[in-house]
Amino acid sequence: MHPRIISLVNFKGGVGKTSLSVNLAACLAHTLGQRVLLVDCDLQSNSSIWLLGFSQWNFVNQHRGQTIRGTYLPNGLPLRNRIIRQVLSDRVPSGPIHNLDLLPATYELFDFEESRLEDNFFIRFNSELDSVRDDYDYIIFDCPPNLFKASRTAVFASNEIYVPCNPDHLSAIGLNLLIGKLINFYRDIERIGLPLASDYRHATISGVIMNNVETNRKIDAIEGMMRMTLNGGSESVSTNATVLQQRIRATINAQGVIQKNLPVVIAPSNGNPAFTGLREDYISLAERIHQTNPAI
Repeated sequence: MHPRIISLVNFKGGVGKTSLSVNLAACLAHTLGQRVLLVDCDLQSNSSIWLLGFSQWNFVNQHRGQTIRGTYLPNGLPLRNRIIRQVLSDRVPSGPIHNLDLLPATYELFDFEESRLEDNFFIRFNSELDSVRDDYDYIIFDCPPNLFKASRTAVFASNEIYVPCNPDHLSAIGLNLLIGKLINFYRDIERIGLPLASDYRHATISGVIMNNVETNRKIDAIEGMMRMTLNGGSESVSTNATVLQQRIRATINAQGVIQKNLPVVIAPSNGNPAFTGLREDYISLAERIHQTNPAI
């Protein structure tokens, strides 16, 4: 069985793509027992720093080619050798996650985005990804707020896209912009005439995830705008796409968890009901996605 490969993408920054990527991956692995690979495609490397801690991430940063960037370097290490295994198995005695792996990013991605590469660089990455697909049930891509090289690499390799959004009008505009950019990207692929696998299908948007939602805030109007956008008949949107009912609440406690390099699902709540609720939100989201048949 092929893994489900999901990109979390939105052109608007500050919508919580990294927190959703890390915590979704952790919940799928820890709560649902899935084998998960998290791929950090953002040159800011926030997912990598979150899961590794700064010291280990900095060690990787100082060794050229041991990240996702290594895919595009001459004589680079095979992708399998750049994956950091069981990132949380030795630092959390009370609740380790043994089946969560990471393909990290570092500031090397600056060089990748500025380099002149052949048009089919994403096919090269996709081919390398084939060597580890059978090792995982899920591959999650944390993408930057754009559709540049790293994001196109992720989208091309994916079969599902979820769009993190804040409950504001700028997020709704970002959703519409993303849909248009995806269409242009897919048309470029078809125009170039790349040699695609017989079972290749363009990734489609499966849903919108509302993040950082304040308790009791009414967001029906904004959700309605997003549903209208999803129902616009775009080829880059699944026919079953929707705004998920599983929302992630706003809380001031998440930053402390990031500093401890822990996903919410295994972080101590210290009796804080708001934090316990945040954990339940992420678990509910993971269960919703896990129970949904992928739109392919």
